[in-house]
Amino acid sequence: MTKQKGSRAPKPVTVPVPKSQEQLAERSQELRQNEDAADRLVAEYEIKLAPLRAEVARLEAELAERVASLDRQSFALLKAIFGFSEPRRDSLCGPDRKSFRVGDMVVGWRLGKWATVIDDEERFRAMLQRRGLAQYYEERVTINRQALLADRETVHLPGLSFEQGEDFYVVLPEKPYRLVKGARSVKKEPLRESA
Repeated sequence: MTKQKGSRAPKPVTVPVPKSQEQLAERSQELRQNEDAADRLVAEYEIKLAPLRAEVARLEAELAERVASLDRQSFALLKAIFGFSEPRRDSLCGPDRKSFRVGDMVVGWRLGKWATVIDDEERFRAMLQRRGLAQYYEERVTINRQALLADRETVHLPGLSFEQGEDFYVVLPEKPYRLVKGARSVKKEPLRESA
């Protein structure tokens, strides 16, 4: 999103910390009202956006079909140009040339990049290992973090530690959210029920 000329960042909202349980109850009620207002606003705009989204989806599908049709036509034209050019390559290009002009287009041939083609990777790797040609294969070692985590009570190794963060959360009836610590703005993430 680009910043419009003359626009300013919204002022941060601050709410004083409650000094009593009565004020805490008031803040909790305000939070509930704020969440309800946000839900109503989203629902209102979803109704307004639904026909626009349907129209965008229709236009995107129409565009994709038209572009695909043109792509198929272009591919058929390329095949036809190749079908004419390939058998006449020497006479069209001339000596020591790999391309020729047709109107404002250049038609030609160029060497592609080299590629390694291996019929059966496992057999080929085994053959390299038997012959001691280690420079032609690599073995990747990855750390199984899930297994280490599962055995965290019994695994004690230098350079290894386990940590568990702590999230602050607020649960509103029918709207469980956890407020993620460290975010510039509060992210709302569904709170996973603990088993």
